[in-house]
Amino acid sequence: MWALKFEEITSLGGLARRMLKSFERLECPMYQPENLYRSMSVESWPGDWEGRTLLGLTLLSRATGRRAAYLDQMMKDLDNHLNSKGYLGEVLPQGEFSEQQFSGHNWLLRALIEYYHFTQADWVRERIRTILENLYMPALGAYGRYPILPDQRVYQGEASGSLTGACIGGWHTSSDTGCAYMCLDALSQAYGELDMKFLKPLLNEMVENLRRIDFVGISVQTHATLSAARGLLRIHRADGDPGALELARQLFELYLAHGMSENYANHNWFGRPLWTEPCAIVDSWMAAMELFCLTREARYLETAHRIRFNALYFAQRSNGGFGCDECVGAENPVLSAHAGAEEAFWCCSMRGAEGLSQIHRHQLLVEQDAVLLTGYGRFRAETERFSLECQGDFPLGGQITLGITPKGGAVKLGLYAPEYAGDFQVFCGERALSPTFDGGFAWVTIDSPCTLRVHFSMILREEADSSGLMRKYFLGPVMMGVKTAQPVRMEGVPHKAADGVWKIDEKTLIPLWETLDVPMDELTEEKIQVLFAK
Repeated sequence: MWALKFEEITSLGGLARRMLKSFERLECPMYQPENLYRSMSVESWPGDWEGRTLLGLTLLSRATGRRAAYLDQMMKDLDNHLNSKGYLGEVLPQGEFSEQQFSGHNWLLRALIEYYHFTQADWVRERIRTILENLYMPALGAYGRYPILPDQRVYQGEASGSLTGACIGGWHTSSDTGCAYMCLDALSQAYGELDMKFLKPLLNEMVENLRRIDFVGISVQTHATLSAARGLLRIHRADGDPGALELARQLFELYLAHGMSENYANHNWFGRPLWTEPCAIVDSWMAAMELFCLTREARYLETAHRIRFNALYFAQRSNGGFGCDECVGAENPVLSAHAGAEEAFWCCSMRGAEGLSQIHRHQLLVEQDAVLLTGYGRFRAETERFSLECQGDFPLGGQITLGITPKGGAVKLGLYAPEYAGDFQVFCGERALSPTFDGGFAWVTIDSPCTLRVHFSMILREEADSSGLMRKYFLGPVMMGVKTAQPVRMEGVPHKAADGVWKIDEKTLIPLWETLDVPMDELTEEKIQVLFAK
């Protein structure tokens, strides 16, 4: 299955608002041309700030239909900052590699690849190839020496990682353990989408050595792990390599078991739940959605929805940027922003833009004659095969209206029908249809223009947390919580009040994404309890 092209779909409603707020943030002075190549991370993470910014602006330009104000100028300015080898930062002695330089250039490459798809400019492809040949290909043979023993790594660091000062096996190591594998993301994209087959030996070496890492044992950064997993999925899509898909599955399951917080955000490192990082939240959503596209297993789609509504949306701030939050678990049942990193403007605000843009285009998936609605946002789509308009009250409700017009033949339409959707019904006018239910979707065939009404009921559901000691509540895919500065013990059973609001012990349950309108100077006081003792 494939997502639509960015330009084939127009988002409306809440997602459109979030993208526009993100766009506004990425066009503020710190991301404008005079500052882009003079950022706080130029020396320590060359390519990172620049690449993430350019990537976010490129994807938002495509997703919103409004070209970023400074994007083309900043892309043209890139040449003025490249070293003699055609990339950013220091040219290290032969046989030495900085994993932070490799990690940072992942985002510069990703930006250039997406900008090439956007513009088809030949010079962009040339820059991509130069970086790959001069920075990365010399590392062929070096990944077998990448330091993966416990006594070779450090187990402390800040929200923005730093070089440790050690050079082990030719690798200048980072406190963000494992970030040398971040670039599997961009290298696999260049390999699969730009047909740069010379990368195959390096990709093979990276994948083989990835299998040797004890991710939990050496506390690998979850952001790097998930980016590597997405790279494996790109390799599988390009080559059909079943081993790459299986390893990606294993890494994602490892993340779910040991790297994810109870509200579907991340722990910054395996085994160290100190704060969340929206960069990794975006990676986890993209990995879950791509796993669904490749396997059609409904559990991956449900996981993607939970990541989106409970982690990524909570992490977006009122200024449009994204910030770090506390890691929710049995010992910390209250969700709030992480003090001192209320906005991670150096990385997460830019990656949040990619996350929103990818959510935008994955609202519809296509496969041969089938069209799948992965959820029920507010959007319009226009392709060569069909026109479609969707509006409704999902994810908190199940009343949806769909207008669809096939073009040149019948369309097999898959309507998202999750397990929690009760009494699922589809109407065409006043006529009830009889869909076929399979794989988490209700299937109907549409051969002429029509308006469909989808109805299903949702009740508040209780689930246990991973410790088995606490309970949490969901309405659809959305976690519900109670505003409180200190954890409170709930004795009652949730009930729906006369005004339709869900309450427990007379406290109102609210969805987690309501932080978007909280002023930045009040953010640390916004505390929502999401786990409750049994």
